[in-house]
Amino acid sequence: MTVIVAARAADGSVAVAADSESTVDFMRLRSSGKLHRVGPAIMGGYGNALVIQGFVDAARAEVPPEGRPSGALVDWLRRVARTWAASMRADGHGTTEGGGWYLETALIIAVPGAIWRIDGNGGCHQVMEPYTCGGSGGLVAVGSLHSFYALNADGVSLEDATKAACRAVRAACTHAPGCGGSAVVQVTPPLRETPEALRAH
Repeated sequence: MTVIVAARAADGSVAVAADSESTVDFMRLRSSGKLHRVGPAIMGGYGNALVIQGFVDAARAEVPPEGRPSGALVDWLRRVARTWAASMRADGHGTTEGGGWYLETALIIAVPGAIWRIDGNGGCHQVMEPYTCGGSGGLVAVGSLHSFYALNADGVSLEDATKAACRAVRAACTHAPGCGGSAVVQVTPPLRETPEALRAH
């Protein structure tokens, strides 16, 4: 069980936060790390830890484009997602219930200027809001972030986005089963392109 939170600032930098405990049966365990940095990207997943690590390994196997246009980062992310899904299916992970193949695992990926969600069949979807959450505490955390962004619609500094992400994790740890420990946070670099250029990709 976990919660992953991403909150974007006005300069395009993204704060990604997670709780720091895992639950196995009735035991609470200190997590070894739910956030992973690969080049300019920060990724965190919820679901099967082995499957999440498979995505991180696939991302690290193909060097992400540092300092290039954001379109190159998006292309890299889509290639990694396709490779990951094919590899997981070939290794026997996932389920075919409901007539299609699906992993009961998903990821939130932050790159400069954008937040992406990777679903259980390898699909990549850019998040239109400046925030998103996932995991067993995701519903509690997203309410916390919605309230924050509704009150700060004119722009959010990275410091404020980071605080909001950590508050959302704490809210999930207080009110959602399976989340616990302190908030761990990592931050992407700011966007080096205009937001319009990113949306064009």
